[in-house]
Amino acid sequence: MPKASNYLIPSARDLAMLTTEVATEALRVIDEASIRRHSYAMRGMLFGFLGLVVSTLVFGFLVYTGHSKEAYAVLGTNVAGLLLQMIRARI
Repeated sequence: MPKASNYLIPSARDLAMLTTEVATEALRVIDEASIRRHSYAMRGMLFGFLGLVVSTLVFGFLVYTGHSKEAYAVLGTNVAGLLLQMIRARI
């Protein structure tokens, strides 16, 4: 049995210790996990962008209709949330 590593993709030496079928299955599982993580990240970016656009439109509408305090509350919440997500991504 190959030694477990901290990396997602096993080394060529570890794969050589496995049968062809098991190595192929291991690489397929790794590939599916990678695709899942990528699609999750893309959906997160899409919804984050849509949220940013909607809140900016709400801000503009509130300023246009004379509700400046509420507009700045929407903008402040939006900016604070964006900064929080940027900090979370770095941790």
